[in-house]
Amino acid sequence: MDSPNTTSMKFWSLLALLFMLFSACKKDENPEPDTPSYVPVTGTKWVEVDAAFQAFVNDLAVYENKLWLAYDSVYKDSTLHTYVGYYESDTVTPQFQSNVDLGFGFTRLYVLDEDLYATGSLVGGNVFKYRSGSSQWEAQFSSPGVISNIYGLAIYDGSLVFGAFDAPYLHMESNGTITTVGTGTNGRIHDLIVYKSDLIAAGNFTAAGGNPTNFIARWNGRNWLALGRGTDGPVHNMVTYDGKLVVSGNFVEAGGEPAYHIAAWDGENWEALGTGITADIPFAQVISDLKVNGKELFVSGTFNQAGTINTSNIAKWNGEYWSEVGGGLTSPGGSMEIYQNQLYVVNARDVGNNFFLRLE
Repeated sequence: MDSPNTTSMKFWSLLALLFMLFSACKKDENPEPDTPSYVPVTGTKWVEVDAAFQAFVNDLAVYENKLWLAYDSVYKDSTLHTYVGYYESDTVTPQFQSNVDLGFGFTRLYVLDEDLYATGSLVGGNVFKYRSGSSQWEAQFSSPGVISNIYGLAIYDGSLVFGAFDAPYLHMESNGTITTVGTGTNGRIHDLIVYKSDLIAAGNFTAAGGNPTNFIARWNGRNWLALGRGTDGPVHNMVTYDGKLVVSGNFVEAGGEPAYHIAAWDGENWEALGTGITADIPFAQVISDLKVNGKELFVSGTFNQAGTINTSNIAKWNGEYWSEVGGGLTSPGGSMEIYQNQLYVVNARDVGNNFFLRLE
């Protein structure tokens, strides 16, 4: 038979256990609101950035805590700026050593496996890798007759994958050797991304590796496969958002269901983002760029409606509904980037004929 002290200890132990279980249940019933793991973008107006820099900016990227710009060559303060530089302390500093114009410049920037790459059409190459801590860019390969213009860039299974201007349109470079990915596609590539361990190619094609794919396909290292029924028009941009693959392009259906110019693929099915993005201008590239900031998905381009709201050329999706951003842009929006918790956008002549704007 237990002593009074032992019985008392058992009673209090049982009471403590019941209290813990009750507290756990109450916590599940009324969970604390999640603290965002990102800083939401704020701002109500667009302002020009580095007014003396009047180049046509093609793309933006954040690398080594700097905001990088790919642009056409331009003179600033009587100095020729060529192709690429970074923005810091309210000015753009060039980062390409050249005293002469070598071509059409860099058109896209990519941060892949912690390295910065640029693609374009220059004398000496089409894909360049930045040598950190210098202003030197190294051409990644040279293969005359195979590569003219580059469309899309990704690293898959340790190899550099890129789309090209000519058939079979999709190539892979490894240790200086360039090969075709499978048998390629029957049309041009617009973008490449790795999603759920597969290489995803999007563009203006209806077959990959001989298989019907409807403008988007995945490569699993052996074969090209379709993403459901795909879309009913070309796909231009891709990002990962909330665990899903979000794509945009000149389509109005994805998976056979309505999805105006933007849709999400979860690995099994397609779904629309609200009622999508619409524009009055037919046949235009309605969406130019997609940018993710935590739960925020920013969309820029040439459009006047996002979901059920009227907005000009830029909008935000929060996972449930669309909203306007900074009162919109009065001209088409281009590449976007988040830098120091602020949203930057290019290709918009909104303030002082400048192509480089920031939301404040």
